[in-house]
This record gives sequence, C-alpha cells and structure tokens, in this order.
Amino acid sequence: MENDINELLRSPFSTKNYADKIRIVQAGKPRPSLPSLVSTHTDKKNEYVRHFSESQYDTIEWLTGCIIRSKLFCWPCLLFSTEKRVWNQQGYTDLNHLTVALQKHEKSRAHVQSSLSLKMFGKQRIETLVDTQRKAEISRHNEQVKKNREILKRLIDAVCYLAKQELPFRGHDESNTSADKGNYKEFLNTLRDYDTCLDSHLNTATIFQGTSPTVQNDLIQALSNVLKKHIKKEIDSARFVAIILDETSDVLSKSQLSTVLRFVCNGKVFERFIGFSNVSEDRTTDGLFSHVVNIAKEFEIENKLVGQTYDGASVMSGHMNGLQEKVLDKYPLAIFTYCYAHVLNLVLQ
Repeated sequence: MENDINELLRSPFSTKNYADKIRIVQAGKPRPSLPSLVSTHTDKKNEYVRHFSESQYDTIEWLTGCIIRSKLFCWPCLLFSTEKRVWNQQGYTDLNHLTVALQKHEKSRAHVQSSLSLKMFGKQRIETLVDTQRKAEISRHNEQVKKNREILKRLIDAVCYLAKQELPFRGHDESNTSADKGNYKEFLNTLRDYDTCLDSHLNTATIFQGTSPTVQNDLIQALSNVLKKHIKKEIDSARFVAIILDETSDVLSKSQLSTVLRFVCNGKVFERFIGFSNVSEDRTTDGLFSHVVNIAKEFEIENKLVGQTYDGASVMSGHMNGLQEKVLDKYPLAIFTYCYAHVLNLVLQ
C-alpha cells in the first residue's frame, strides 16, 4: 500500500504506533507524477515552462511528492525531523531553483539526522537501547551505593568503638608522615589490613575518604541524634522524669554543663546521659533555666518532670533566685534534691 503524504502531514509519523511505523517505512516513499507542479521562467527574450520529472525520484533518494498538494517533500525529514522546515511542512514548489535547494537541504543537520534515523529504524528500537542503558546505569549505581554503605558501616563502627572505650579521636599530628595519626585514623589503618573493601576505598577515594575531622564530627553528631531518638522513645513510656545537671571546666577552661535524665520504666530506674553543653558565655540562672526548658520541650517531659538535682552552688540551689526555684515555679512537681554525690564529696573533703 502506497503511503499518503497528505495523511502524514495531518497525522505525523511520531504519533503512530510501532506497527504502523514499520508499515510506513517498509512501504517506502511515494513517487507520484505531479503534472500540476510547474514553474515559469522568463529571460530577456523568451518564456520557459519547467515541469517536474519523475526520474528525479531515482536521482534523489530522499525526494518524494504529494499529488494532492502538488508539492515536493523530503521523505526522511517528513518522518523523523522535529524542526519545522519547508521540506517537511509546507512543501517545495520552485523548480527554477530546485537543484540549489536540493543541495542545500542535503547538507543540513536536520536532514542528516533524519536520514540516519530512517536507516536505523526497525533494526533496533531506540526504546530498547534506552531501556538497556538505563538498566545498566541503575545496576552500576546500586553497586556503588552498596559499596558506599559498606564503607560507611566501617566508619560508624570505628566511631562507636572509640566512643564506647572513651578514647580521643584525633591526634596532634595526623599527616601521612606522623607516627601517631590519632585513634580514629590508626584504627582504620589497622582494620584495612584485614578488609580489602576498606583498603580499596582509602587508596582510591578522591572526594569522600571519611577520615577528615569534619566527617568524624558529622558521624559523632549523627550517632548522637540516633541515641537521643532512642532515649526519647524510652522516656515516652515513662510516667515520671527527673533532670540532673552539673557543670565543670574542660582543658580549655570552658564551662561544660552535663545533662542527665533519670526515669522509671517497667519498674526499673534508668539514667540517660544527654550530652555536654557549653555554657561559658552565660552561666547565670536565666541561662541555665533556658537550658532546662529547652530539654523539657525537646524530650516532651513538661508534664512528667517531678525532680531536679544539682550541686550546692547558689546559682543552682539558691532558694531566692536559684535555678531550682525558677524550675519549681514553671514545673510545680519538680522537687529539688541536693546531689548525693556532692554531699559525699563534701564529707570526704
């Protein structure tokens, strides 16, 4: 069945199903005689009439025509080109300049791409090529993700080990020539001798190696967030909670406030360390009170707070403007108890 150019212009090739596309391509380009396609040329002496010759269908492989519109078209561009041009939309009619127009169109990028698409069509569907490539890319991505997760597990295990043993992470000199690069790096260097996956990562990684101080801090913070979520779940099932605060100075003379939550769950008493907070800039009663309020909101214990325990410093246990008085005003059930550990320490001193 011969193709109809007019029908293809009304219903483009791209909108048809695969079976119809195969039929159209196999049927080939239409080769109608175009008796109405003529052009008149006038020079100084005479007038000439040019008629279209069907032999040009054989000379020009891509040339086709529409008998209804009496115009010439490019068969590959008509099927595959997405650009709106004369040869695939309006049709060409000027026989006086046909040779020049044919040569110009043959050199256009749109025509070359369309011709290539026509030659490749049916040999292997582009959907299959794209799908195969996509599956291969997904497979490579999944393998890389799996490898990255295995590496991250080892880094997390190193952080958990050092935290559990209460060991410092970093050393004073972590350069490649240092004999002691710090516990974190030295632990990974020992582990890599027995772990080919980790060894390969440390040797080849260029963007993320996982040994920088920033990454160490991020892992510590991530683990802290996980632990806090777990503690919060435990506290959700508790009916009563007490807060314990104590302040001390670290090696840099910064005031670090430790926070502990004590609660009863299933008849057992638990104490959970929440963390250290730097209170060097504000060690006043109001600053410490804000810290208690924030902890109560974060762990949702405003209605469960029945106890508070601090040392004997006036800012903490003062009856007039001390922390315990402010907390008791906001949480009436939070009874203050002098820290037993501090009492024992005072007796021993």
